[in-house]
Amino acid sequence: MKKAFTLIEVLISIFLFALIMIFIYKSISNLQLNNKNLLRNSKKNSIISKVIYLLKNDLILSKEIKINNDKNQLILKTINSIHNNSQVQVSWIILKQTSDLIRVEKSNNKFYVEKTNLKCKKLKIYKSNKQKILVFIETKNNKKILFEVISTSIKWKISKSSQM
Repeated sequence: MKKAFTLIEVLISIFLFALIMIFIYKSISNLQLNNKNLLRNSKKNSIISKVIYLLKNDLILSKEIKINNDKNQLILKTINSIHNNSQVQVSWIILKQTSDLIRVEKSNNKFYVEKTNLKCKKLKIYKSNKQKILVFIETKNNKKILFEVISTSIKWKISKSSQM
């Protein structure tokens, strides 16, 4: 009776071990790729949710809204200030050169520019009859963001041309 492995048994076990290692390596590689995609998507969603939160607060707390949808421009007189000012004028603008959506806050002749890190094609604001504001944002990679804000006392100025 032998107590050792034959050469065939050793070769079969090495082959099975190599096959298992290939599957494990492929699984780990897929896991790393999925983690990268998840991290990238969560950063994008975090940026979008911050922009929506800030824009909603600007709209809800605004007293006057000037809209120029042709220029992708929104100008608000609001009390929502990032820099602790009482009454501010806030502009949301898409820069033509870089497609960045920026927020410019003006108070006491000082300007504060906030980059949102969101690349956009369009920023459109629509009002309904019942004091509802519909906001449409289209990002550079064709993701469409649509949300509604209810605001009580707003004075509207809607401009279709460049006379803002």
